[in-house]
Amino acid sequence: MTSAQGSRAHIAVGAGIFVGLGLQIGVWSVLVADLATTLRLSPGTLGAALIASTAAGIVAIIVGGSVADRIGRRPVAILGFASACLAFLLFARIETVTGLIGVLMIFGIGGSLIDISANAIGADIERQHETQVMNWLHVGYNVGLALGAGLTVFAFVLDWSYRSIFVLLAVILGAFALAMTRLPMPVPIGRVRAGRAGGDEGRLGYRVLAAPALLLLTGAVIAAYLIDGSFNSFLSLYLRSVFSSGAALAASGVLAVALAGIAGRLIGGGVVRRVGPRRTFLLAAALTLVGLAAAVATESPLVTLIGLLLVAFALAPVVPTALSAVARAAPGSAGRAVGAVGAVGYVALVVGPALVGALADRTSLRFAIGSLMLAAVAIAAGGSIATGTRTHVVDTPDGTLSAMDC
Repeated sequence: MTSAQGSRAHIAVGAGIFVGLGLQIGVWSVLVADLATTLRLSPGTLGAALIASTAAGIVAIIVGGSVADRIGRRPVAILGFASACLAFLLFARIETVTGLIGVLMIFGIGGSLIDISANAIGADIERQHETQVMNWLHVGYNVGLALGAGLTVFAFVLDWSYRSIFVLLAVILGAFALAMTRLPMPVPIGRVRAGRAGGDEGRLGYRVLAAPALLLLTGAVIAAYLIDGSFNSFLSLYLRSVFSSGAALAASGVLAVALAGIAGRLIGGGVVRRVGPRRTFLLAAALTLVGLAAAVATESPLVTLIGLLLVAFALAPVVPTALSAVARAAPGSAGRAVGAVGAVGYVALVVGPALVGALADRTSLRFAIGSLMLAAVAIAAGGSIATGTRTHVVDTPDGTLSAMDC
């Protein structure tokens, strides 16, 4: 296999893993409303139950990052898809809130392992093939979201039950797990670095996140995850309350939001190259603020949908841009560094749905969605300040970290 062929194959595998991650979230984002209705969950109760998923996911992403660096990306990807397959098989049979909490933990573990393997493989590709593709790889996630929402719309048209859709998704995720056993993977980033420079950068690990610039980037990731996690859990419920016309139209709205995210990722990669990360963060935050304001300030379904589409479009480049910077700062420990950022960011997936659910119970779902504008301000502040100067993190002889301008 030539270098160019290897590059294309690795990019295809990396993008495919992101597609699988987005696929399950796309279906879940639509059908969580049906599950909540069946179990008679209020937004607050649903948000509290989702804490189990994210708490398990935080542990999984920390452990998974270390395993990905020590053993390899392939086992983590296989276990992630297998866990997700099991979770959706069990979602199809849930009858109690207690059962839901248990399955949500499996769901969180599976999603986190897929996430860490996808981002670590993306970092490997960038280092091995000396290219910047993280934004483009993350397009696969949005493609998966769109496919998941589109699959659900199609199944609703055929009058399938939501439980049958869960089973179908489980079969697809099982196929992904089997595919991961055979598909080519790039060389782990630490081996590439060691082969070229003989360095000992693997010692950096999680300590790289102590650099001020990376703390700010982590803050931007937290804010983005806060919005993203809240959308994943409550977008379908919100759209059903706005459109008041059933599940199929709400699922179509989720599909439209996913397609807007694809456009944002495709265009966002070019924006980062042309105007740089700092202006990209500022622009993303500004458009997110405008979109959220439009989504909650009017009773018009059309204006609300346009606002939500703008949010999805604007938010798309934030996380991949930040993760790419983190991975490049710790080339010998990319899996653990990305895992650490992901673990911290995943705290927002606990806070997001729980906060939105609690606010919705006390005020309204519209007000709770509007509160996410605070997260957009955090993206502007953290991301733009962190990327205002070019920062390089180095390991000093005494084992401490320092940040140096390049």
